[in-house]
Amino acid sequence: FGGCIILFANLLLVCAIVLGEVRVEDWTDWRGDGDDNQNNNYDNNNNQNRGIMNEPYEIERIATILAVACMFLAPLYIIF
Repeated sequence: FGGCIILFANLLLVCAIVLGEVRVEDWTDWRGDGDDNQNNNYDNNNNQNRGIMNEPYEIERIATILAVACMFLAPLYIIF
């Protein structure tokens, strides 16, 4: 039983790391023409496509909340 708890806690830590890295890139303006001159600078174009406010997408917020929950639960299971 103790080994299962440790294994589950490690799985929670891995899930927290993966969910913490979730990012959504908006590629909708880049489809179609394939002009390399417009798409040279990925960082500048991506920031412009995201908008002025740079608010995270809803799926990014959910992933962050789940990552924090996993990071909170993993030590609790290890202590148990």
